[in-house]
Amino acid sequence: MIMIKQKLKIIIALCFLINATLLIAQTNIPQNVEISLSKAGNNEEELKKVILHYQKLKDNQKLQAAYFLIANMPEHYSEDYIWTDENGENLNFDELKYPDIKSSLKAFNQLKAKTKIQGKTITYEDVDKISSGLLIRNIDLAFEVWQKPWNKNLSFEDFCEYILPYRVCDEPLQDWRQTFYNRFSPFISRLKNEGKDYELCSLINENMKTWFVETYGLEKRQEKILMLGPLNILHRKQGECPDMVNLAAYAMRSVGVPCCVDFTPYWATSSGGHYWNLTFDQNNKPIMFMGVTNNPGSLLIQRELGKVYRYMYSEQPDMPASFKTTGEIPEGFLQSPFIKDVTGNYVKTKNVAVEIQSQSDSLPDLGFFCVFNYSQWQILGWGKITEIDHRPTIEYADLGYGCVYLPIIRKNGKNIPAAYPFSVSHEGIMKQYIPNTKNARNIDLRQQDGYLIYRKGKEYTLYYWDNRWIRIKTKISAGSAVLTFEHVPDNALLFLRPEYSQGKDRIFTVNEKGEREWW
Repeated sequence: MIMIKQKLKIIIALCFLINATLLIAQTNIPQNVEISLSKAGNNEEELKKVILHYQKLKDNQKLQAAYFLIANMPEHYSEDYIWTDENGENLNFDELKYPDIKSSLKAFNQLKAKTKIQGKTITYEDVDKISSGLLIRNIDLAFEVWQKPWNKNLSFEDFCEYILPYRVCDEPLQDWRQTFYNRFSPFISRLKNEGKDYELCSLINENMKTWFVETYGLEKRQEKILMLGPLNILHRKQGECPDMVNLAAYAMRSVGVPCCVDFTPYWATSSGGHYWNLTFDQNNKPIMFMGVTNNPGSLLIQRELGKVYRYMYSEQPDMPASFKTTGEIPEGFLQSPFIKDVTGNYVKTKNVAVEIQSQSDSLPDLGFFCVFNYSQWQILGWGKITEIDHRPTIEYADLGYGCVYLPIIRKNGKNIPAAYPFSVSHEGIMKQYIPNTKNARNIDLRQQDGYLIYRKGKEYTLYYWDNRWIRIKTKISAGSAVLTFEHVPDNALLFLRPEYSQGKDRIFTVNEKGEREWW
């Protein structure tokens, strides 16, 4: 009995010591870190272990890095994909357990032959899932590659954004940094100029070109996720644009090359969107490149950019998801507080104020704008709703030149046109397109390579925009290079849709001289 009591005393003493030690970790913790810890639930102790680890080491810079990661951790999450049987039980299939993608596919096909397989998307929060070991390894390895010749002038703040983070976007959470360092650090020995002038970035990118296969338009994934995990990208050696830029970001950051991912969700004058990378030289000068395809200095974006955003790790206070709003934030990228508007870094921009035309008893504090993409209006950005001369107005900041924008407000999950569409010309002139039906005219629409070639016997329908697309006339091509349409409203935004449309047709305007301008 005496021995049992002594053991109990020892256990109680140890528990007290552990609790006291954890309390030490909370001393002088920044308030934003304490808020994150309070959101971690059962994972709170894991995050406290990281803080305590660097407090014990008395390494203040690494402690500040840990604070940065933990403070901004809430709302970072992973979208992953698992395979289940017909009863919904996880089959725990992991492609990374196999030496290469061929072996993974063989094992997967064998599993499919035995079991009825179903895919399931799962989402989990970083604060609930991340381990102290992963965070500590990530921080230590990031510091090992900082203050090298190619990044020695990189500030601590930029280090935290462009080298330190353990993730890029919402890809599956993985302990990737050591694996990537082992793979790409040998290129450091090949440097001839200490990695200056983007040398290390180019060496690594040239290597990735030799083994990574771009599958844009070729691959139909079963996984309904946007981004693969970093280790999965390395394992598969193939992927689409998001995988390519993420691969580059992981590879560069693993060896201390500052790198980020910029993107435009929707081209303003074409279909689809695009991702690319940005890195910085030893003087912190930024330059674009594209993982796998374009080295620094060889990437040019030749299409008009309505908006460009950057994936950041820290919360961006000037984005809709970061402040309270009385209105709806549409699903998609604008619901993330971790993107930064960097449009002005790429193109000339203009601030535009548009008076709201739609009548409503109450208006939210945010409005949005769309660009025309894949024959639909797609939300690309936002603006604050204010009153100017007692008139409700949406104020948009940093709109790219050479684009047409449609102001909208969100109501009950729908896009409601708030005003007529407007353009910002390549000279920075704003023009609104209010159709004048009283002043209609005939226009000749000539076919044009790259936009539209008429096919004999096919139907072509012309529309103009007035809070919706309104049909003007349908014509059948006789095989000539011109179609003439009558009674077309002046100053209208127009859209010509062929019967064989694949959704890539562009909007256009026609000026007083009858000249067409594509948007």
